[in-house]
Amino acid sequence: PLRNAGDAAMQLSNRRAVLGIFVADTSVRALKKRSGANKRKIKQNIQSKKNLHFVCFGLQMFSGLIDMVAVRDVNPDPMFKCLTARRIQFDAEAPSATYLWFLHAAEDKETERVAFHFTPGNTSGTTRAIVDSDTSHPVVARFPYTDYSSCGVLEQNYFGYQCTLWVSDEAKDSISPECLRQYEDICGESVSLYDKNICDKAQE
Repeated sequence: PLRNAGDAAMQLSNRRAVLGIFVADTSVRALKKRSGANKRKIKQNIQSKKNLHFVCFGLQMFSGLIDMVAVRDVNPDPMFKCLTARRIQFDAEAPSATYLWFLHAAEDKETERVAFHFTPGNTSGTTRAIVDSDTSHPVVARFPYTDYSSCGVLEQNYFGYQCTLWVSDEAKDSISPECLRQYEDICGESVSLYDKNICDKAQE
């Protein structure tokens, strides 16, 4: 039994103090948990935006074009003559895509193969390309135009600046006027990379 009212008041005060500490501790833990969840949500949102950029500017082009032919480029380097590419990997969820380039230009050498692995870039409208597993020197690529089925424009720096018109293998001999118009508007003056007679022999 309590001796007097003072002891009762002190005990009540102590209980309130303990309860206050418990409530404060619970609130701090709840805030930390909420903060952690917010950080994860922000990180997920950033990744989602990167994926959205990739979907809008690159992924749909990749989804529609499997075997491709480079028909025009602003880069006059003869190494790109008769350049073709084949999609060997595609993941719409990741998202990512890998293309194997075939450089046929050198008549005295075997066809050179170069792999480009594309993932979302760090800024809107770009993708990041790893060339032949060289993660130290990623290439930033842009896809300013595609009709999602027969053609697309690729901008990147690979052995110099490239602004390339890629078309599906089926469309290489009958490119749509709209693809050519869009390419000229984006890239300007260019050189031809594809000649049916020469390139058919180079690919034999």
